[in-house]
Formats: sequence, structure tokens, C-alpha cells
Amino acid sequence: MSYRCSTWPSVAQEWLSRHRIHGYPSENTIQDIKSFGFFVVKKGHPFSSEVDLEWRISLSLQERKLMFNLSDVQHKCYFILKMFNRRIIKLDCITSYHWKTCLFYVMEENNHNVWEKRCLCHSVKLCIKQMLKWVKHGFCPNYFIPMDNLFDGKLNESLRLISELKIQELLEVGFDCLRFVTSDNICDYVKSRKAEELPNWLTTQSKKVYKESVTKIDMFLIDSSNDLFNRRILEYYYCQANENMAVFIEFLWSTLDRIKQIGTITEHTEEETNSSLALLTPYIYACLASNISAMAIRHHNLPVRYFLLFGSFIYFVKGDVPGRLKLISVLYALGLYTDCEWFIDQEDEQYMKYNPSVCTCRYTKIDDSTEVQSFVPSKSKVCTCISFLPSELPIIPDAMKYEMFRYVGVCLQEIERPNISCRWLYTAVVDYNVYFFLLKYLTKRNLRKTTESEEAQDSILKLLNEQNVRHVDVACNLLAWIFITEMKTPMALLNLQLSFEMLNSSQLCFTNLTDETQRKLYQFNTAKLHALVLLYNTWFSKQSSSFYFCFHCIFISPVKLQKCSRCKITTYCSKQCQRQNWKIHKAVCKIVRKYQKTYH
Repeated sequence: MSYRCSTWPSVAQEWLSRHRIHGYPSENTIQDIKSFGFFVVKKGHPFSSEVDLEWRISLSLQERKLMFNLSDVQHKCYFILKMFNRRIIKLDCITSYHWKTCLFYVMEENNHNVWEKRCLCHSVKLCIKQMLKWVKHGFCPNYFIPMDNLFDGKLNESLRLISELKIQELLEVGFDCLRFVTSDNICDYVKSRKAEELPNWLTTQSKKVYKESVTKIDMFLIDSSNDLFNRRILEYYYCQANENMAVFIEFLWSTLDRIKQIGTITEHTEEETNSSLALLTPYIYACLASNISAMAIRHHNLPVRYFLLFGSFIYFVKGDVPGRLKLISVLYALGLYTDCEWFIDQEDEQYMKYNPSVCTCRYTKIDDSTEVQSFVPSKSKVCTCISFLPSELPIIPDAMKYEMFRYVGVCLQEIERPNISCRWLYTAVVDYNVYFFLLKYLTKRNLRKTTESEEAQDSILKLLNEQNVRHVDVACNLLAWIFITEMKTPMALLNLQLSFEMLNSSQLCFTNLTDETQRKLYQFNTAKLHALVLLYNTWFSKQSSSFYFCFHCIFISPVKLQKCSRCKITTYCSKQCQRQNWKIHKAVCKIVRKYQKTYH
């Protein structure tokens, strides 16, 4: 908890009028820093009897400003000091904040010539000598409030002596101590100064580490923005609207308007703030446009319908990949298959196939083994999942509508539903890449372009084989739907079986859930709905089949399996499957027997 004050703290008045021989920081910087005010943070002195009642002055904005103004050599100096502290000194009583304070004082008390590139080693030694002096006296002055001892409560006499010895040794050994730092290949870099072959190898390794680091940062940003939209914005507003779509759309609209008006967030710059918020806007635009379109399709007044659909087109375009895919969904729902084909052909199919697929609502063991090198560092964009709310049903293809009702037959208690791992169960979710090829399959099939529709179907299979899919069960279910519509029962059964196997709790990471909740999550699979369609085809449409399957584990057999002794319809591969399935089958069995008595 913290509060911001607009004035300059009186205890730091000395810093404003401090005599500075070398002109650091400049007068303009001082006045700029003064205008920032300060924070009071709820944090007491560790040895105080009233630690829970005390507040601490924080000048973090000022420190951030000074750090942003560091030169390249000064940045390197601070980085080396932090490395020494973390890898060589390794004492909790001396932190990177102490070294930052030390750097500020050394910058203030020395000529700017000290910070030339050729003087890097000298500038590092100056900082180490300053820290050694403070440790000997047991007093590290706060840069803005010199009477505040930053060692207070951290550096006792025993630690002071140990710290003094370590810093003294560091000062004597100098940069040679880096030979003992094994992390990040530091020791190899030091050795390479006197070698001929190592420099080239280390240059290659540096590029590799840099690409991995950039990719990890990109993935983190994408994950964070996706998570924020789905769990903090979308879920909250949808619940607040209470199924009133006009209210929900107004919420999304006002969110976009607020994002445009935000200047900065806390100590972040305007550029940083705009860059972060820009990651959110495509998701909001896509959701806004799809809900407007879904509402328009249901509207009885044709002029109003056309007006809303035309207006939503602009927001679809701003919605990036998810927006464009949802636009194709709307065109498909309207029966405009030629227009669908045109938009599909504009998409980069290779991008959809080979860019990495990530997801914040589903975490599998595949994620643990996935290496960063498999991603494409040159592109910050990846294929994430795309979700549909119940309000978007009018624009969802029939194959995806099954996913909206995967909760049927399973009931989570009120205490279970808010869990992060359970929330995605009440929306239709699919990977972008899988959804793209589903739309392509449906469009080409309606245009009677058999070869191209089969290629789209094969692309989904390829994505599954290359493990570039996070919602594997959904992809398998969509393939099952395709095979069911094409009367390919064996292939449909194989995909339903794979879908159930994927949702086994051993494949998904639900570390924070009880065993009972994990068991229920296993049942949140639309494979059961697709299986019911197969049953309908078998029971009522009398479609013949040379294959048989277990109603519990979807095991496929070329020979007949044992049947339920009551309904004589449901088949099982073993007594164990029959016992485990009885709770679910009990109600179905009763309905089937009633049907048999009525019509036979």
C-alpha cells in the first residue's frame, strides 16, 4: 500500500541545495525530480516496536529518472557491480540498491572524465572503494536523505567484518575474479581474452542467449495481456452485464475510450504505457465487433442489421488475427462463402502453421518441455487461443457450437467455479491456427472445392502431430465433427478417443486443484456430445457400422463388445469401464429403456 504526495519531503531538502562541484545532476534534472513529489509506503523499521504503524518515504520515481539518464559506461559499471555482488560477495546485507546508491554518490563526487569508455575499470574500482569505506564505518547514507543509514537493521558487527574482507579481496583481485563466475559463460569470456578460438564461439552463444531472452520477454507480454483481457476485463464485464449485450458492449466501448485517455501508469513513461495498452486493444476490438455482429444478425430490422454489420467491420480489422478470423465467422454465418474465401486467401497460411501456439487458459506438460529455440524470435506475434462467449453463438460455426456446451452433465460447486483453471470451461475456446483451418475447410467445402477442403483438414492433423496446439482436445473434437459429417465413423472415433486421452489429468497441469475437481475437469470435454451424435446415427438413423466402441473410454474394436444388460445398447470394453460409467449412464439407460417400451 502506498500514497503519493505532490510536494518535496522536508527531510530531503538538503539534496536540493547540495553543493555539487562537478555539476551532477544538472539543475534542470534537479527541478524535474523535485516536481515528482514522493510516495509513502506502508513499511516500518524491522527493529521498531511499532513496525506495523510506520510508513517509509519512497523516492522511486527520482531514482528511476536518474537511472534512465545513465550513460553507457555508467550502465555497464552498475551491471558489473551487481554481478560482483550476486556472484562474488553473495551477502544479503549488501543489495543492488546499496550499489545503486554508491554509484549515484560516485557520479556526484567525480569529474565526468571518469565515465569515459577507457576508464570503465577505474570507475568500478571507485565504487568498490566507496562501498568499502561505508562498510568499515557501518553507515551507507541514503542518496536523497543522507542521515538515513541504509545498513540499519541489515549489517551487524559479524556481517560487517565479513563484508569488509570480501570487498577488500574483491578490490585486490579486480576483474580476474570473474574467472570463477560460471553462470552466463562469464568465465569463458574472461578466458577468451587470451585465446583465439573462444571469441567466435562466445559471439554465437551471445546471439543465441539474446534471442532467447527477447523471445521470453515477448511471450511474457503476450501471456500477460491475454490473461488480463480474458480474466480481468472480459470475465468481469460479462458478469456485470448479466447477459444484457447492450450493456456489455457499452462496457467494452468505455474501456477502449479510457485506454486512449491514459497518459502514464505509476512511474512508467507514456511510451511504455501506450506500448503495453496497445497489446490489449486488438482483443477488445475483436470481442466488441463480434458481439455487435452477433446482435445484428438477430435483429429483425434489416437496415439496422446492415448498419451494425458495416460498423463492426472497422473494429474487426483493428482486432488483428482474432478480429479477422471472427470477421470470416460472421461472413460464414451470413452464407457469404465467396467473401469468406477472399479473406482466408489474404491470410498468411505459413504464419498460421509454423508460428508458436501459446495459451494462458490451458497449461500442459508439453509447455514444460518446449524449448525457447522452437519459437520465432524475429516475430513478437504468436498464435494464441481465441474464445467465444455465449452471446456470440449466432456467428459461431456448428462445429464450434459444441464447445460452448461442454459443461453439460458436469456441475462445479460455487467454491470451484472461480478457480482460474475452471473459468475457460464456460466459453468456447480454440487455437487461432486450428480455427483458421476449420474456417478454410468449411468455406472450401461449401464452395465444392474438395481438394482444398481436404488440405485444410490435413493441416489441422499436421498441427496436432507437430504439437503446435494447446487445446488438443478441441482440435480432436473438431476433426471428429468433420469425420462424422463425412460419414467416416472410424476416424471420428479415433479422434474422440485421443481427445479423452488428452484431457486425462496426467496430461494437464492442475497443481492447485483437488483430486475431485481434477476428475470433474476431465469430464469437461465435448467429445461426449460428439459421441452422442454418433449414438443417434446408430440408434435412430440406423446407420450401419462395422466398428464398435466403449462408451466410457472410447476404445475402438472391430468385434462386438459386451452390452449393458438393461438397455442392450451401450457397450463397454471391460467391467471396470462399465462400473465407472454407471453414474453417467444410469439416467441415459432409463431414457433408452423407456423409448424401447414406447416404440417397440
